[in-house]
Formats: sequence, structure tokens, C-alpha cells
Amino acid sequence: MDKADKVFWLYVAGIRYPNTDGSSRIEYVMKLNEEDELKLIRDPKNNFDQYAIKVVYGGGLQIGWVPKDYSKIIAGYLDSNIKYSIPFFSKTIVRDTYWVNCEFKLIIHI
Repeated sequence: MDKADKVFWLYVAGIRYPNTDGSSRIEYVMKLNEEDELKLIRDPKNNFDQYAIKVVYGGGLQIGWVPKDYSKIIAGYLDSNIKYSIPFFSKTIVRDTYWVNCEFKLIIHI
């Protein structure tokens, strides 16, 4: 990691909501394993946040969003084609309540 790199520890927002195709983000997170690689995809036409960024893995399986509090900052880096990596993520599943959480480390390589 370079001294100029920016590091963010983020949670995946919106896991409890279904995707537009009806697929379950909760189910996708539950199937997520340590070999999977998280990726970020900009969604500038999003009705709720012009800086929206999807969090996906596999062939584009969306598990949620970058939290809105960070989307404008991170979108600026992505829109400038600045490289990033997500070297770490973790998930928490409480099966009795069907509560699911996912957090990740994002490094912007400046």
C-alpha cells in the first residue's frame, strides 16, 4: 500500500432490499465466500443518489450499495478511472433473525 492510498472501511448498504430483477441480496450475501471478489459499479442514473455505487461479485450479483455518505467521494475516484482494490470483506449472519451484514476494506490506489 502506497502512502498516498486512501483506505475506507465500509458496510454494504441496502442488503435487506431485493434487486430490481427480484433476486435476494440477502441470499447472495449468504452464498458469498472468501474466494469471491467484490467489485464496485457506478450507477449514475440511480433515482436516489446520482453518485450511487453498486457492490457486486461473481457475474454481477448485486449485494447492495456503497453507503450514501461515502458515494460522492468514492464515485469521484471511480469516474476518474483510479484503480482500487477490496482486499478484505467479512459477513455476519444471524440465522435466527435472518439478519445479514457485510463489511469491506476499500483501498483507492492514488
